[in-house]
Amino acid sequence: MPAEQLDGSRSERLLQMPLDLPVTVDGHVVTSLATPEPYVASCVTAFAD
Repeated sequence: MPAEQLDGSRSERLLQMPLDLPVTVDGHVVTSLATPEPYVASCVTAFAD
């Protein structure tokens, strides 16, 4: 969920937690071994930049 949507939400199911440091996503894509290779490749391509 984008932060803009979460901001101001009063949901009891979502926990809002401020982060002291910026978060970095390292680019790993984890899929099931049963996931078809073309789908895995498209996910990797989508997050490659």
